Amino acid sequence: MKQRIVTTVALLSLCVPALRGQQSEPASDAASREDVRKLMEVMQVRSQMQHMIDQMSQQARTVGREQVRSRYPNFPEETLAKLEALQEQMYKEMPIDGMLEDIVPVYQRHFSKADVNAMIAFYSTPTGKKLLQAMPSLASESMQAGSARMQSHMQSYAQKAQTLIQELRQQQPAPSSPR
Repeated sequence: MKQRIVTTVALLSLCVPALRGQQSEPASDAASREDVRKLMEVMQVRSQMQHMIDQMSQQARTVGREQVRSRYPNFPEETLAKLEALQEQMYKEMPIDGMLEDIVPVYQRHFSKADVNAMIAFYSTPTGKKLLQAMPSLASESMQAGSARMQSHMQSYAQKAQTLIQELRQQQPAPSSPR
């Protein structure tokens, strides 16, 4: 019994620091906040995030307008314009700097100081800069290139889901008549 308690205490003393380290603390060889900020600067993360937010804003406006018009055909244009203006203001005031600060510890947990320095070195080269410059177009064009295949795939599974629902309905017992 005594040996079991000692063994349990020993295991807990080994596991607790390891678990605590996994949850929130950067590794001992982790990059500093300044290292990660430098990497984000070299990678132009802020401008990429702003570009992404701008695209989300534009898409949300288009989709939102279509949904409102399809559900409420007589929805007043001036009210819709006010809602769109509020939505646009929300995107304009997105706290990008705060979001970037929130990301720093994530990088610190996943990358060592040496990793961050190597990425800074790469993204400072002409090839790294070219990759960063091409990334938005690559992402957009890749999504367009794969969208037809993805849509076809999703339609196939929608049909399978519909078939499954019909089969499950047929297997359900008929409701009993009220007494």
